[in-house]
Order: sequence, then C-alpha cells, then structure tokens
Amino acid sequence: MSSDESTVLGRLLEELSWEGHERIKSAYRAGGRGQENVLAAEVLMPLDFLPRTSFLGAVLLAAHGGDRARATAAADVEQLRLSFLDQLYVPSRSTPDKHAFEVQPDAQLISDQSYVLVEAKRIRQAQFQARQLSREYVTVLQHAADRVPLLLLILGSEPPVKVDKHGRLDIGQAIRLYLEELHAQADIDLTLDELRARVDDTWAWITWAEVGDIVARQAQSFKNSDSSVVGGVHRLSSAIRRAVAWHS
Repeated sequence: MSSDESTVLGRLLEELSWEGHERIKSAYRAGGRGQENVLAAEVLMPLDFLPRTSFLGAVLLAAHGGDRARATAAADVEQLRLSFLDQLYVPSRSTPDKHAFEVQPDAQLISDQSYVLVEAKRIRQAQFQARQLSREYVTVLQHAADRVPLLLLILGSEPPVKVDKHGRLDIGQAIRLYLEELHAQADIDLTLDELRARVDDTWAWITWAEVGDIVARQAQSFKNSDSSVVGGVHRLSSAIRRAVAWHS
C-alpha cells in the first residue's frame, strides 16, 4: 500500500514496526500513553472525520502566528487531504541524485491552495532536536511549491520551546538556528536572505489543551436536524478530549 493510500492507523502501525522490539515493549505496553505519534493519531483521525469548517477549521484559526497561512488553510479546509508520518526529502545541492536531509512530520494537510506540515510534540517533557525545526521549515518551503506553506506545531505548553543543546528558544529563533548550514546543503530556489525573511510568516503553534477546549466548545454549539449526526459529532469530539486528557 502506498503512503497516499494508507490510513492514519496503518501508517502508525507501519512506523511502530520499524522500532526496536525492546523500545516497543517499554514505550507502548501502556497503550502508547505519552507517545506523541499515538496522541497525534488519536486526535487527527477524529478531526479528519468531524465537520471540517466547525472543527479543524476552528483549530487552524485559533493557532498563534502565520496569520495568512492559517487563514488560507482554514478557507480551504474542506479540501485538505490528511496524510500521516510521511518521509519527506530535500535534494542535495552538491549531489542532485541524493538527499541533503529527510524529515518525518507527524502529518501533512494538503490542498491545491495550502500546504501544512504538522509537527506534534508530546505533552510532557518534549524537546526538539537541534536541527529539527530548521529542517522542517526548509522542507515546508520546498514541498509547498506554489501553495501557501505553514509549519504547524502542536505543543504540550506555550513557547518558548526546548531545543536540544540550545535550551529554551522562541520558535522563530529555533528555526533560524541552522538555516545557513541547510541552505549550503539543500537544492532550493531561495536565497539565504529569502529563507530568513519568510520565517515569521510560515509557522504557527497551538497547545493540545487548546485543541481539546476548541473541540469541546464547537461540539457544544454544533446544531443539526439529524440527531444521529449530532451524536456522531459528540462521540468523535469526546474521543479527542479523552485522548488529550489521557496523554497529559
């Protein structure tokens, strides 16, 4: 099955199959509690099925930063296609048939107008790898092509974020850390100055708690003449809130 045909659950199970046996036993014997890829799957899958404008659109609009990119994604929310745990590559500048680096975001939300890369962190004791945000930012710009790019971070707590070897940084600072190095490595059609200039328009963040609160409010106000539809909306929204609470 290709990645375009995979379900969220299928991609999660495929990802787990590549992890070491002992790591799987220790990390997932409690149902994956606290693991960011499990939390992301348990929240993004219901969000994919809930009425898009009322729920996923509301989450996008409530995030912080990247105003134009968020508005574009929210306006196109009914057309966004969700994929999960894809491997993304950026070509090498010096060796075109090789990769400068690869990233594996938790999800992508893609339409003809918008390209959203979703990076979800666990609620407790989360940190980014030193080059992670720089690489994901370059990847967003590379893969967006003529669509509006957005790097959406779902965090356990408000920024600043913890970055390995650098302590706590603002998100923009963390993205800019390795742009000069990556620009020298990656084959991208942007100058270093252009890369730096686009940073603040390209990222946004929201916390898991905010996602849960938004979903709860939207479910409470959701109206439909079909009681079965209303019941389905409440079951899916409750699943999201339970997942956030359980992983907290």
